[in-house]
Amino acid sequence: MTYDKARKTAMTMLNRRALSRAMFVERLERRGADADDVQAIADEFQRIGLLDDHAYAHALIRTATLRAPAGPDHLRRLMRRDKVDPDVAEAVIAEVLAERDVQDDATTYAAKRMTTMRTLDPPVARRRLLGQLLRRGFDDETSRRAIDAVLPPEDW
Repeated sequence: MTYDKARKTAMTMLNRRALSRAMFVERLERRGADADDVQAIADEFQRIGLLDDHAYAHALIRTATLRAPAGPDHLRRLMRRDKVDPDVAEAVIAEVLAERDVQDDATTYAAKRMTTMRTLDPPVARRRLLGQLLRRGFDDETSRRAIDAVLPPEDW
């Protein structure tokens, strides 16, 4: 594939969907572009702002937390999945979490999920909520405090 064709393919790719730099490079190379050309195109696009891992990471977090809050572990998994540079990912996650109260997010999520578990025995609801909170990326301690806030005590 010639440089011009690779550049045109790259523009088409970015018109369809925002990508992290690593995903961009991987996809363009998979389409048959020369590795040196891909790096040159990626550098050019990064310089003019078409490829921006920082902005991509912010958009990814915004999309991931649109419907339901997510903890730091879930956000890290998303960043790894989309091949965002680890340093950029950690910086963006720290930046976003500094603006939010993770405990409040976990409690809000637990309260929302509790509406579907009102008929369950408290120990069953507690166990299911814990699993859901952990899958959403909240740590064990945060999850347990959130559950305690929305469920009666175990000895109730």
